[in-house]
Amino acid sequence: MQGMPGRLKKLWLYSAAAVAALAGLMVNLDTIASYAARWLGPWLRQETRIDVLFDAPHERTLILAIAEGSDVLDTQTIHGGMTARFRVPAHARYTLVWQGPRFKAASIGDILAPSQSYLWRLALAGREEETDLLKLLAEGLAEELQTAAAPASLLVSAQAAVFARNPALRNNGFALLPELDRAVAVIGLFEQGTTDCALSYWVTRIGIGAGCVGASIPGALGGLITQLDRDHPELINETFGETAALLRDLVAADFFEQTRRIRAIYDDKQTLERLRRGTAELVRTPAFRVAHQGRLLAWYRQALATARSLGLQSERGVLFVIDRQVTQGSAAFRRIRAAYDAQLAEHGDIAAFDDRTRLGLLAQLVIDSTPAGRRKSVASRVETIVSGKRTMRGVAFDLNALGIRDDVPMTGTVP
Repeated sequence: MQGMPGRLKKLWLYSAAAVAALAGLMVNLDTIASYAARWLGPWLRQETRIDVLFDAPHERTLILAIAEGSDVLDTQTIHGGMTARFRVPAHARYTLVWQGPRFKAASIGDILAPSQSYLWRLALAGREEETDLLKLLAEGLAEELQTAAAPASLLVSAQAAVFARNPALRNNGFALLPELDRAVAVIGLFEQGTTDCALSYWVTRIGIGAGCVGASIPGALGGLITQLDRDHPELINETFGETAALLRDLVAADFFEQTRRIRAIYDDKQTLERLRRGTAELVRTPAFRVAHQGRLLAWYRQALATARSLGLQSERGVLFVIDRQVTQGSAAFRRIRAAYDAQLAEHGDIAAFDDRTRLGLLAQLVIDSTPAGRRKSVASRVETIVSGKRTMRGVAFDLNALGIRDDVPMTGTVP
């Protein structure tokens, strides 16, 4: 028992020393942290590069985006044969998303960015739904990575990032109104599988077209060219040269004659190439871009008025209407209006703000009134809008995530 005080004294001394050591540690924590940062910092902050070669003909274009989770970190627009170079923090995992005219938009998730960069290659991998597929390969990797549908939210974010870095592109029709921007982006994804479509164009056996919403001849592009020819008399001559007269005659013809002439032009390779060059030059002129913006705004105003007449009040409802108007013309709803009113009457009382029910009725009437040969593609579009979720052209749509809801009244106004 006599040794107990001595042992207690030693225990007290050891405890005091431990407390003192801990206090010293706390006092010097900043110093220790600075040493750790000095030694570990270069590894923790290390950047690497993800290089992606677009293995396709030079005339093909593609938007590539690198995302971490739901955040787009960087985007680049490149031509075939070019390499996109993304600088990102090493030792993290990313999603690579791509989209481009006539390509099926897709994504590769969970890409690890090691400290040593290496080359990825996007190569052609067949066709689906009349669009080209791409596959991602890497040096030293025998098998291709599994692609998935590209989330529409990432695609729209990538498009917004492209325009943010290049203000000149804002005049292409994506910066008028948030609601209109979203509608044009979604219709562009429907039409071409990409939001990088404001300056796109095509001359095919069935028509001449330009822009995201698919304005074409036969169709709305004819009126736009007539307007440009009136307001800028030399523009068509300058862009189309010796085929300007042919274009004017084409625009002045009726629907069936336009269809016949375009098929004949398609078999005349020399004239076809001149028309393609002229259309490519026209869509890049400021006059065309300003006029096209004006038409988009006019179409959206018309869609707002039509939506209200149908009892629709949400942004989703207006998207449904403008999508049908730009693809089927202003008569699309006049053809089904009587049947729609009759179904509303049969349905009984519908809440003043119940766009979901109204859109369901309209969608079925649109599908039933579409010719059999086009019914499947039209059904895909209208059902995507009504349900808010679907995968088309490799794009995974979630309209609620994009802010295009059917249960929230429109908040924006059109000037």
